[in-house]
Amino acid sequence: MKLKEIRYIMTPEGPVPVRMKPKEIDYQHYIDKQLKPLADGILFTMNESFDEIISGKQLDLFE
Repeated sequence: MKLKEIRYIMTPEGPVPVRMKPKEIDYQHYIDKQLKPLADGILFTMNESFDEIISGKQLDLFE
């Protein structure tokens, strides 16, 4: 039996199937749920965090 794959995109209103071609994407959802956990796992080894980098702490290096 072949399983049917359901693809969706997160929007501000919640998940919407890709085939419906949603116009708005909830980019913050993807940052918080996918990018941030990966980045924090790596940055932990350098005593940094995703939030510190995003908040501009790294920009202090150029002042």
